[in-house]
Amino acid sequence: MLPQMQWRYDAHLPPGSGLIDMPAWPADDGGADVALAGVRSSPGQCLCAHLGGSQTETGRNRMPPPLSKVVPVAVAGLLLLAAALSLLFPWMLPYHCVRAHLDSSWSGGSCQQFTPQVYDAIQSKMRVLAIGCVAAAVLVYARRETCRQVLRAAASSFRANVRDLVRFLSPRAIGRLDLAVLAALCVLGLALRFCFLFQPVRYDEASTFLSYSSKPIYVTLASCSVPNNHVLHSVLTCVTCRLFGQEVWALRLPALVCGLLLIPASYAVARVFFSRTAALLSASLVASSSWLILYSVNARGYTLVALCALILFALAPYLLERRNWVAWCVFSVVAALGFFTIPTMLYP
Repeated sequence: MLPQMQWRYDAHLPPGSGLIDMPAWPADDGGADVALAGVRSSPGQCLCAHLGGSQTETGRNRMPPPLSKVVPVAVAGLLLLAAALSLLFPWMLPYHCVRAHLDSSWSGGSCQQFTPQVYDAIQSKMRVLAIGCVAAAVLVYARRETCRQVLRAAASSFRANVRDLVRFLSPRAIGRLDLAVLAALCVLGLALRFCFLFQPVRYDEASTFLSYSSKPIYVTLASCSVPNNHVLHSVLTCVTCRLFGQEVWALRLPALVCGLLLIPASYAVARVFFSRTAALLSASLVASSSWLILYSVNARGYTLVALCALILFALAPYLLERRNWVAWCVFSVVAALGFFTIPTMLYP
């Protein structure tokens, strides 16, 4: 038997409005009491109803976020902290220890430019950068929800842009005949270059190896006082000589690989701007060019700069048609690497 309804009127309600008060329903086993209330504007018409009960604490039933949401933000914070430590640690050593290590690996046996004033200036700048990385890590933790959303949106946009760029660069648009001819031209180019790969070392190659490539990588990166150091190429030869030994072919391996990659790169550029016939002709000319064969067996950065320039030319029409920030990042990185090899990369 339901309890009898009681009517009461409120002075704050409009004339003719009433509030229905209804006692609580009896609770079931393990259930919560339910109270019903309604506001009516005329007899028999109910405007709203409210269902209330015993409320539970939201924090008690809140589930922890899944790992897929926590890991990206945690990785970003850890990377920033690792960057701060890597910036601070080398410059926590005393000046005489750093100077002795540089002198032992510097060309000429002494790094005269590294003075205590230079050490203090670098140390102060590294401290500022480390503090900035720590502050960024704290900000990432404090705004982790926002950072998680930003990282999720960036990851989704990155995947979409990469798929679009891969479709543009995919060789499936090239016919099987063109692929076969291009592969044959690459084999021909390798054979022609292999014939001159073991020639005696030239003066520029020997100077590059003795002054830069035979030194530690950080010395090679820091030796930019003269343009004779093709920095990125010197770093690559430093790596190949440590992996395969101080052999002539190991010294010339980066230039050889870049010289071979010029063949398909020239095909791609000519195919983008012209036609299939022009692309095959361009690849055949690059494969058999005497000057490009010479540069491919010369341990210098000329073929690397030429390869970077061709990649930029191949990406340019795509960037004019579509807004792809991944492609723009690739374009910028390739241009920077070419300029880091030889300053004349500024002209392409």
